[in-house]
Parts: sequence; C-alpha cells; structure tokens
Amino acid sequence: MRPVTIFRGWSLAGCYAAMLVIGLLMSVYGPIVTVLQGRFELSAAAVGAALGTQSFAAVIGVLLAQPLLRARGNRWTIVLAMALIAVGSLVIAISPTWPLLLAGTAVAGLGFGGVDSLITQLILVGSGAKGPGRANIAHAWFGIGTVAGPGLVFLVGPGNYAWIFAGAAALMVFALLSATRLEPRPTPAEVTTAAHPDDTAPARRPALFGIVIVAFFALYLTHFAVQAGIGNWSPTVLQEQSDLAAPTATLFVTGFWAAMVLGRFAAATLA
Repeated sequence: MRPVTIFRGWSLAGCYAAMLVIGLLMSVYGPIVTVLQGRFELSAAAVGAALGTQSFAAVIGVLLAQPLLRARGNRWTIVLAMALIAVGSLVIAISPTWPLLLAGTAVAGLGFGGVDSLITQLILVGSGAKGPGRANIAHAWFGIGTVAGPGLVFLVGPGNYAWIFAGAAALMVFALLSATRLEPRPTPAEVTTAAHPDDTAPARRPALFGIVIVAFFALYLTHFAVQAGIGNWSPTVLQEQSDLAAPTATLFVTGFWAAMVLGRFAAATLA
C-alpha cells in the first residue's frame, strides 16, 4: 500500500499550534478564578461552571468529530473545530456578561474536543514511520500550552486575561489557515479499512476486551479529573488557605503543569 499523504505545506505546523492553544485553554482558567468572581460577582463554585461547561462541551465535540470526519473529510472537520475554538476564545475575551462568557466556553469546548481527538489520529495515519514521533511532538506542544496559560497570567496579570484569550484566538486563526492545506481524504477510518479489507472476524475474548476498554476509560477519567482539578483549583485554594499572593499561587500551578510535561516526555521515553 502506498504511503498516505495528508499534510501539505504548513498544515502540520498548524496542528502543532492548535495543540498549544488547547493546552493553554486547559490551564488558563484556574489562575483567573478570583478575578472572574470579582468581575461578575459570583462564588467560586459558580465560576467553576465555566470549567465544567468547556469540559462537557469537549466531550460532545469528541463524539461529533468522528461522524463528521467520515462524512466531510479531514480538512473540513479540523477547520471547523479550529474555527469554534477561535470564535469561543474571542467571545470569552470580549464578554461583558457571565452568560455570554459561558457561551464562549461552550463553543470553544466543542472545538477543543474535535481538535484533541482528531489531530493525533491524522498525524499517526498521515506521517508514516514518523507518525509516533510527530504525535509525541504534538502532545509536547499541548504540554507547553498548559505551562504557558498560567505563565501568561503571571506576566500580564489576572485582570488582563482577555488579552490571553484574544491571543489564543489569533493563534488558532493561523492554525486554521494552515489546516486548509490538509488533504480532505483519506480519513483514518478509510486508511484502516483499506489496510484490512477482510478483517471481519469477531474479536477473540470479547469479555477481556470489554474489561480492558472499561479499565482504560476509568484510568483516563481519573487522570483528567486530577489534571483539571489540581491545575484549575490549586491557585484559588493556595490564595484562600495559605494566604499566598495571586502571582505566587500562579507560579505554583505553573510548576504543576511543567511537571505534567516532564511526565509526558518520561512516559514516551519509557515506552
């Protein structure tokens, strides 16, 4: 079977940039919780709705991405997901009211789920033998984004968070324009079908397969909960219970995300 070509021009760089942006969106809310509380006169629990809205929308984005990918192809689906993130981030940046900001997080979350679930697939399918290495690079950029989120809050100040979201929107526009060079097809599912056209036999040990899937689901759910929980709430907890200034608490959470990046590289090396 001939090698599959999916990435042309700057499309791969655009995908790396998109991974950086979604990493930033994962980590930037935590350091600005107290600012959002004061600006919109909300409790910390109410502000947590923004985090929950983005995460819930991301799950929906993951579920919608695959049927859209099969129906419309690589380019259209990725560009749509990136456009949702750009629009959602811009809405968050300019929102004068809390409901509008929540709407922005929902829109960005839909795109987040699509980008997060599709880019790794496309890289593995469209990069041949270089696929695993490029996938690791993509997730390294995600990790850099998680460090950049609180780092930028520390540099510009929590009250200027709108500039961070506006910058995320601008970077995602670059990613979107680059992604227009993606080949529409073949999609990952089409490549798999072409490689194994007669693979219709039932899987062996279906019970064991189900147990493995459930175990991985539980593991990933726990991982995401710990990652999002510590990454987003530790700045607030440190300020309220340890009397730390907001910039110091932000530096602590930057260290947490940096440790996550080191863990990713360590896992890749061990694998």
